Amino acid sequence: MAFLKIILKKFRGFLRSFDIFGDPFTFLYKDEDGQSTPFGGFIFIIFATLTALYLITNFIPFLHEENFTLQYYTMNLEDTEDIKLSEEPIAFGFGITVNNTNANLSDLFKFRVEFRKNNAPRKTININHCELSDFHNLHDKYLNKVNIEDYYCFSYEDLSNNSPEGIWTGTNFSYYMISLESKYLDNETHNQLINDYLVENDCKLQFYYSDLTIDVDDYRNPISSVLNSMFFQLDPSIIQKRNILFMNYHLSDEDSFLHVLPGEEK
Repeated sequence: MAFLKIILKKFRGFLRSFDIFGDPFTFLYKDEDGQSTPFGGFIFIIFATLTALYLITNFIPFLHEENFTLQYYTMNLEDTEDIKLSEEPIAFGFGITVNNTNANLSDLFKFRVEFRKNNAPRKTININHCELSDFHNLHDKYLNKVNIEDYYCFSYEDLSNNSPEGIWTGTNFSYYMISLESKYLDNETHNQLINDYLVENDCKLQFYYSDLTIDVDDYRNPISSVLNSMFFQLDPSIIQKRNILFMNYHLSDEDSFLHVLPGEEK
């Protein structure tokens, strides 16, 4: 019985030694200079244990770069940022497909490409047959499958000297216009041939372009390039127009533990 009392006294003393919130006093009482209780020590041990568990459970995912909070903002700007098509990792090519295969219909159609900047005279843009280098040698397997060499691309010089900018109602607005027209606009017989051909065949104006995907789970390489496409169904009875817009994305990650130390990287 005495042994049990000794063990209990030592255990109570052990708990009291952890009571850091006990009230101190300026004199000694039984070799002690503060009022501490076993219950106070027990509460502190529980608090310290929970705090340690919280830090550990948050530090391990942080160490393995698994934690993230995704915030996405869009802004309408009065003046757009520069988009230099010759330097950005983007590319596009266009052509005609017939029944899901690309076709050379130069005897029926012609492409007309212009660059328009404000009220300045329209500038004719030369086009060339695409090469894999026009798409930065990415997605070669699929581009070879669709015979990208039968499509048309802009030259590096034209992309360097003519950059789209601004918005439609802004003072500075410039853009490319790609038009597919009859090879002989005022020839009724020729236009009837086009009409008959489009009625009998599934014809599309195909547009291939490189795009970006963002995978926030991939901490090391979140951005990757993909090949995308869109098309117009060619119809002899209507005239179709569509705007294709470019957007700059800015991705930054915060690499600081507990959001205390600075660590932002673009």
